[in-house]
Amino acid sequence: MPEEILKFSKWAFLFHIILGIVFTILYWAPAVSMPIFGVIFNSAAGAYSQIVGATTAGLTLGSAFCYKATEWKQAKIVVIIEVVWLGAALVALTVNIMTLIAAAALLYIVVGGLFVLFLVVFLKQEGKMK
Repeated sequence: MPEEILKFSKWAFLFHIILGIVFTILYWAPAVSMPIFGVIFNSAAGAYSQIVGATTAGLTLGSAFCYKATEWKQAKIVVIIEVVWLGAALVALTVNIMTLIAAAALLYIVVGGLFVLFLVVFLKQEGKMK
């Protein structure tokens, strides 16, 4: 098992930081972003959006710490948390597909893509994938 953080993993963390900043802003501005994605804005939906934005901000900060880390053991738990969060988000998207019709395709691409990316990071770092 490699002890250093692979270059691929560093790029994945950097990609997540950039994407995380964008989506944190979108989630924290639901009155603006929700209508763009075809979701009807109301105060309850806005509150939930901002909670997801807070989670996104926290996970993005975790990737920033991982990007600065020098050893895999410093980043491993964040990657596991990302895989679990993104897997759960895919389940939630599937259950709520009819509510998120316009936004669902974009969310599936982003969440699914990040899920696969962090899963590959974990497998590569653990030496289970070349």
